[in-house]
Amino acid sequence: MGVDELTDATLPLETLVWRLFNEEEDVRILADIPIMRGCRCDPDYIRGVISKFPLEERQSMADETGFIIVDCAFCAKKFPVPVEE
Repeated sequence: MGVDELTDATLPLETLVWRLFNEEEDVRILADIPIMRGCRCDPDYIRGVISKFPLEERQSMADETGFIIVDCAFCAKKFPVPVEE
């Protein structure tokens, strides 16, 4: 199998898998799962998690403007959450 075959977007998955693994006894292909780009950050969820902390702890987490800034490690967005919320 050549490099061109591995990168050929028109080659059906089943054909590619058969060419790579035809000597194996048990090869299964699962149903397609669409790949989506993006983060699943949800500001409402983040506010809900922060709200479970006692007020005193939330105040210690806040910056000088009264907001707790939550950074998403995946998408690098920052979510400001008011301490009182």
